[in-house]
Order: sequence, then C-alpha cells, then structure tokens
Amino acid sequence: MAPQRRRTGKGSKDAHANLSAEERTQQGTEAKNRGNEAYAAGDHATAIKEFTSAIAFEPTNHIYYSNRSAAYLSAGNAALAMQDANKCIEIDPKWGKGYARLGAAYYFIKSYQKAVSAYTKGLTVDKGNKQLQAGLTQAQAALQVLEEEAS
Repeated sequence: MAPQRRRTGKGSKDAHANLSAEERTQQGTEAKNRGNEAYAAGDHATAIKEFTSAIAFEPTNHIYYSNRSAAYLSAGNAALAMQDANKCIEIDPKWGKGYARLGAAYYFIKSYQKAVSAYTKGLTVDKGNKQLQAGLTQAQAALQVLEEEAS
C-alpha cells in the first residue's frame, strides 16, 4: 500500500485564508483587472484563468463570476457561462448584468425562449438596463423567426 500524502494548502477549500480581507480584495481586484485586459485583447483562456484567480480570493464577488461568464461564452463554452451567470445571480439577484450573461448564454445555444425569460427577469430587477433591453429584443426576434419557420 502506497504511503498517504499529507495534504498541502493547495487542496483546501480556502487557499487564501491566511490573507486579510483587505489583501483578498486587493488581490482579487488585481486578478480581475488582468482578466479584463486579457479579455479585451481576445485572450479568453488567460481571462478565464485570471477571473478564476479573482474568484479564489473573493468567492462571493458576483462581478468576477459575471466576467468569467462572458469569457467562457466568448471561448464558446455556453455551459460554463451559464453556470457562472447563475452563480452571479445567486450572489446578487438584484444585479441585472447577471441575467444579461445568462440570456446571452441561452441565446448562444439558440435556446431563445430561455433567453427571453432571462432577459425579462433581469428587467424586473433592473428596469432601465439597455443591455437587457437589447438582448430581449434580439432574443424575441430570433424566437419569432424560429416560430415562423416552424409554421
């Protein structure tokens, strides 16, 4: 029987527990900023890595999940984009951008009715959000085309 290895801090639930809240916020923000730069440059893999790092520092920051959701979707991974959008909504259900991320992921996989639902729900919590309004209009138009093709 092989000897058991001692666990290091790497596998622990909170690898950054030794940092103060202020340090965690600073490190998370720095990782988010690096992720934003990578995303803007079209380097989605690096963006995902940096947003994942930001989440490790601040796992309850809804913006980090929102940003990673966008990066996943840009990389073509709608399933992980939806997962992060849902986590973003779970953390802050009153922040409209989470619903916009979810709607975009549903739209990407051509699930237009679910996209319409996500955008509509987002508009109930963030009435004037132009991103949600534009997404809803686009999803409704795609749904209408789909329904016309089916009839």
